[in-house]
Amino acid sequence: IAEILNCSQGTVKSRLHYGRRKLRTLLSSYLK
Repeated sequence: IAEILNCSQGTVKSRLHYGRRKLRTLLSSYLK
């Protein structure tokens, strides 16, 4: 179970980081 949770947590973190970057780029292009 620990391995599965750790793996899912890593994917969630990477997904959040990627989504945040995408959001930032979208916001910057929208504000310009």
